Amino acid sequence: MRHTIKKTIYDMRHTIYDRKGFTLIEVLAAIILIAAALIPIMIITTQIIEKSLKDEELTKVIFLAEGKIEDVKRGVVDSFATSATESTTAFDSPNDDYKYTVSDDGAANIKVIQVCVWYDENNDDTIDPGESNITLSTKVADRG
Repeated sequence: MRHTIKKTIYDMRHTIYDRKGFTLIEVLAAIILIAAALIPIMIITTQIIEKSLKDEELTKVIFLAEGKIEDVKRGVVDSFATSATESTTAFDSPNDDYKYTVSDDGAANIKVIQVCVWYDENNDDTIDPGESNITLSTKVADRG
């Protein structure tokens, strides 16, 4: 009889512990570990996306500046006596958040032309800290 009672108690204990699955504490611990691992990954991903958008803005600023300075040089070559200076102007849509200024030193034989282009985040027509911008300069000689 004694042997039967021990066997029954042994069977009951193993029946309780041999269940398949996880306890609530194990599931919560796994969730906490996964969350702890995902938070830094999400932060890094957000920073990478922000940097990528800033780089895209700067690339567009550079391309717009190169195109604008070429347009201005063509205009100066066609009419050297006319000033190429332009105050703050927005590019045509879809680039209307990008602004530019053109300055012409007005020299008699060799003009210095500067084009400044920036992404105007707050639409105040000025270059604010943190806004992507570039200034390109070139010289154009009078061919006439």
